Amino acid sequence: DVVYDCLQKQWGRFGLSSEDCCSGVGDGGGENEGCNGVHALMENRNPSYVRRRCLLHLPWRVADQGLAAMPELHEATKAIAAYIHEGQTWQRLKALATKPVASGGLSLFAEHSPEYVNIFGRAPPNNHDDRPATTCDFLQWLHPRQETLAKLAVIDVQQRHLQSNNSRIAVTSLRNTIHCIQRRMTAVLLNKALF
Repeated sequence: DVVYDCLQKQWGRFGLSSEDCCSGVGDGGGENEGCNGVHALMENRNPSYVRRRCLLHLPWRVADQGLAAMPELHEATKAIAAYIHEGQTWQRLKALATKPVASGGLSLFAEHSPEYVNIFGRAPPNNHDDRPATTCDFLQWLHPRQETLAKLAVIDVQQRHLQSNNSRIAVTSLRNTIHCIQRRMTAVLLNKALF
């Protein structure tokens, strides 16, 4: 087996053999798990091998299951993150916040004012699929900005005639009071589950 030969070479660098490897730690997913994974290979080759679960991944799995239990909100949150990260959207939202109403903006803030810096001083973090810590970070970032982003996103989508699914869902969800409350609660619960 190619994988087993590769493992033997790696162990050999440390003066070890497969018999010296008596346990391995996995996260419950990925290439190391399953019937063709490294753990199964080791269990078949070494009868004393014990598969263990990484304790640091347990909170991650708990958070994953929590997000899976609220699919509509989780999909809406992913759509908001995708919309904000699409091309020039973040820069346009920043410009719309300071541009005068007569010029198509909302004139919410003076550029570089403390209020402007509170909203736009930190760029939106990425929200990666199957990475609940990034979802938690994004939700914590989004919470104080939801109301402002809702106003700006409506204008942005209208002015650019955006038809993407992400932009449509983002605007709808940002304007939905229940979703805003649920996102705040989700951020707190994810933070507790993960950390």
